[in-house]
Amino acid sequence: EINDLFFIDENNGWAVGHLDWYDDSISSIRCCKPKILNTPDGGRNWKDVDAGISSGILNSIVFVDSMTAYAVGQEYFYGMDPAFTPNIIILKTTDGGASWVQGDGKQMNGALLQVITTNDRNIWSVGFGLDGPQSLILRSADGLSWKVQKHPSEIGGKLIAIDFPSDKVGYAVGYIGFDDATPYIIKTTDGGDNWEVLSFPSLFGRMLDVTFVNDDTGYIIGQFDETGSVALTNDGGKSWTFKNLEPDIEPSWFTESNNRFVIFGNCWHSWACNNLIGLFDGNEFIPFETLALPNETITAAGNPMMDGSITFVTNTKPETWDAKYETTFYRYNVP
Repeated sequence: EINDLFFIDENNGWAVGHLDWYDDSISSIRCCKPKILNTPDGGRNWKDVDAGISSGILNSIVFVDSMTAYAVGQEYFYGMDPAFTPNIIILKTTDGGASWVQGDGKQMNGALLQVITTNDRNIWSVGFGLDGPQSLILRSADGLSWKVQKHPSEIGGKLIAIDFPSDKVGYAVGYIGFDDATPYIIKTTDGGDNWEVLSFPSLFGRMLDVTFVNDDTGYIIGQFDETGSVALTNDGGKSWTFKNLEPDIEPSWFTESNNRFVIFGNCWHSWACNNLIGLFDGNEFIPFETLALPNETITAAGNPMMDGSITFVTNTKPETWDAKYETTFYRYNVP
């Protein structure tokens, strides 16, 4: 399964994820093989790259420059085995992805779901720790040693995405709980030393991705009160307005291209109606045509290129015990 994509330029792209294997004596997933893939030709061909570790899941990847990158995840499918407590995974490369080394995340329990870099070249990652669990924020100046922040004392908190529109101001989003989840957003105005919880008008739902175009104007996608929506603020999170998506649409994440936001996701009721949900310019939502991808799910989208194109991936999982995830990559030109 491919969980994230990053393109250095129109040709050189990277993908991370994992390959499951099964033990049918217990009928559950026992472990997984981390996957790092590289394409030199814009997604037409891909090759496996040694991740330097034998097991685990990689959820996110980011390049600081053409030689330095970070990938994060966790050792295991958390929750599958109560006797096993997974540690987070942090990988770093300084030779353009040819080799990867592990940072000090090995000593921390939990899972990391996204990693980003900021203009001042700090590296930030969010997820959750297993003490509670609690939302987890990590930051580093070198990608090897990390400062850990569990914030706040919200039991069950999980952070999914983080964004810094400037060096001092940052936002992280996620949710608390699972079946009856509560949207969860925190903000820093001092470069991440301190975070505060912001109020949000929706009582139920999950925040799934966030992007801010400046310190005050930002967008969050998620499921709020059982409706797929884009939440917009122009005052730094003090107030929010909502733009609802089409019925039965579940958004997953979005990426910005040419000052517009391409929203990706799937339909609630069928695996056979997956699509690029649409284009959002801050005011108007423009639906895309549904992609004909039976039995597949769009799971990851790369950063946009200068020409406005975005590469994304679909996964197909045959229903057999020894199944391997098949992946298909697409290049989409933003209209």
